[in-house]
Amino acid sequence: MAEKVFIGGLDKLHVVHNLWARSTKITSSEGDEEEPWTLIEEVESLYNSDDSQEAPKAGAEEAKRPYEQVVRDIMQKLTTVDIASDERMSDTASPNLNVPEARDQCEKSQFKLNGLQGKVMRCDLSEEWVDPTGYDEHNGQGAFAEVVAEIIRGKVSIESLDKYQLTHGLWERTRPILKVNVELPYDPVVARRLCDKHRFNLVFLQGKVINCDLSGESVDCWVYDRINGPGAFAQVVGSMRRGSSIKESVENVSIKELDKHELLRALWKRSNPSRFYAMCGVQAPEFDDEAAREESKELNFDFRFLQGRIIKCNLSGEMANPWGYDRYTEEGAFAKVVEELRRKHA
Repeated sequence: MAEKVFIGGLDKLHVVHNLWARSTKITSSEGDEEEPWTLIEEVESLYNSDDSQEAPKAGAEEAKRPYEQVVRDIMQKLTTVDIASDERMSDTASPNLNVPEARDQCEKSQFKLNGLQGKVMRCDLSEEWVDPTGYDEHNGQGAFAEVVAEIIRGKVSIESLDKYQLTHGLWERTRPILKVNVELPYDPVVARRLCDKHRFNLVFLQGKVINCDLSGESVDCWVYDRINGPGAFAQVVGSMRRGSSIKESVENVSIKELDKHELLRALWKRSNPSRFYAMCGVQAPEFDDEAAREESKELNFDFRFLQGRIIKCNLSGEMANPWGYDRYTEEGAFAKVVEELRRKHA
């Protein structure tokens, strides 16, 4: 028996996807279907009795359709014969894995796979340690371990990051489960409780898809990136690390004597619309001055979001901390907006 390979902390569907991509097609001798030649003999035996004039035996009519189906199967197999190698291959494997169907099959089999969509798997992924013998017999010695090693190299480090904040960042970046035209607010108390309950192994969170395990120091983010675009997870992590470095060196910015409503509007224009709107195909709102003034009174200028854009700063006093705003735009963005307003009124 080959040495077992550890797949703990990896997204199993990602492992399945990459194993499938690396694997070979199933040959006819490896399929689960019954050998067609046997079926032909059984059908013909119903008609070829000693007395050729005798009426067909009971069951002959029922057997006629399977016989015709077998003939069609044989003709199809003959068209897929590799003349050079004289091997008959199944041509059922698609160039790309059908992920939803694969997920269903994996869940039904509890990740104990023999074949999948026309390719050889022969491995049990239900545990953290996997015996690769069956897979390697068909795909080369060490093939299973190579696939796993490649996935591990692609994991994104989240070492030293606050996982509750990371969860929030991932939630903001990802798409909602349902297509709606209203973005639901993030509840940090509920989110913290769910993170603790599931030990940061999250599938859904407050109406949005997360689908990654944040329990370790590095993350296999394949599913998250499939949903939100290549590199989406790394972008969130990069934003957090950039925000952490900004926070360490950030200084409060004076907003004394500036019109707070004008500043709020300028910050709104400088910020980017929430990704929620693009993901749902909903047009981002325009700035509504009257609504912004009403909300300013209610929140005393302490904003997280405003009309579909990130603000994340408190403008209630004479000094403002730009960290939250700069984290989601760029370093120094808040100060630049303030400087532009001062030059405008100089």
